[in-house]
Amino acid sequence: MDLKGILDFFILSFITSFCAFSPLIVPLTVFILSWFWSSKFILSVSLVYCYWLYFDRRTDSHGGRWSDWLRRCSIWTHWTQYFPLTLIKSTDLDPNRNYIFGYHPHGVAAIGALGNFGTDATHFSSLFPGIRPHLMLLKMQFFNPFTRDLLLGLGACCVSRNSCEYLLSGKCGQGNALVIIIGGRREVWLTRNNTMILYLKSRKGFIQLALKYGASIVPVISFGENELYERRTFFGLIPNGIPWGLLFMGYIPFRRQVVTVVGKPIHVVQTDNPTPSDIEQLHEDYLQAVEQLFVENKDKYKLGHVHFIIYELAKWDAAKLWVRTTSNGDIIVSILNIIALFKSSDWYFRQTVIRVCSFSNFIHFGCFLYHHYFVQPHHIAFVILYCGAISITLLSGLGWGLNWDRILKRKTQQFDQLQLTTEPSDPLNTT
Repeated sequence: MDLKGILDFFILSFITSFCAFSPLIVPLTVFILSWFWSSKFILSVSLVYCYWLYFDRRTDSHGGRWSDWLRRCSIWTHWTQYFPLTLIKSTDLDPNRNYIFGYHPHGVAAIGALGNFGTDATHFSSLFPGIRPHLMLLKMQFFNPFTRDLLLGLGACCVSRNSCEYLLSGKCGQGNALVIIIGGRREVWLTRNNTMILYLKSRKGFIQLALKYGASIVPVISFGENELYERRTFFGLIPNGIPWGLLFMGYIPFRRQVVTVVGKPIHVVQTDNPTPSDIEQLHEDYLQAVEQLFVENKDKYKLGHVHFIIYELAKWDAAKLWVRTTSNGDIIVSILNIIALFKSSDWYFRQTVIRVCSFSNFIHFGCFLYHHYFVQPHHIAFVILYCGAISITLLSGLGWGLNWDRILKRKTQQFDQLQLTTEPSDPLNTT
């Protein structure tokens, strides 16, 4: 790999880790917490930021906080060139209309959506002048400190109905493009190499929004999105497998080209009270447009061998698939983390990392509980099984964390006694 490739890889690792802030990013968490407890300045800044989070809590559902400077920052160019990402348009779009971009497929991390519509690195503003893309994300993405401010600056918004209606109602003007990843989380578990499975048949909420506000619907397909990660079953322990890329934890995606094609818009006549037949008809037209877009472009980008399937996944089947993959996957990841920790020869470092893992996983579990049980209610089995999945790191962290001061004091006393009882090796040197 040349120098430019190394730079691209480093930038991708940094930005991906920052955007997907999670309990697995241990070094960053250790650094932040160590400064948090030892510096009054950092503590003061944290308290001020907490107040800002409360004051700014509705921005993600009121049009976001668009920043042209942030979207055009040169660091995003290196980020997109790592794969590379390419954006292709099929036709011009009228800036005096609002649009709903249906993005397919979700893939593992929807990297094509972030790179092409969350930044201007692939020249979206030049291809579609007057159009402002808003990447629509789950509310949970805006719970993470600092990451939420980055996403808001890139034009991202919450994908809730109120947020979508705010953008489509004209309060933010015309020329807004809501980039909605239609398949959502369920489509993540259907991601396979050389296969494009779309969870689309029961997704009709965006159709209702388009009819209610007269927004044109634009199908978007990212060719190569599903090839950025591979699924590993770890000797059959994980039936559906977990996404795996580069490095020890498989976190970094492979360097493979992703071509995002923006199709032709389906213009919609505004209907204040759409009937079920209106919704079904427009939904059927959209399904045909997505399939046609795939057929017309698959051979151009050397993906003619990819199988295209529009899949109907029953709710309970999706639940079982999600539970098996997430619970077993988290257990294996936790075990791998613990093995990596205890390979270190620095005793104090190991205990610090374990304690921080416990703290981070506790926060992660709190966000998960709030989102999946209160915001989007699911069966209580989700919460119970997820508790079991992260209990390994929680218990190991609590075991060391609650007794940290006592253990540290005992180790210090043992070290002092060892120093006092050890005689100098050189009898002529007693200093």
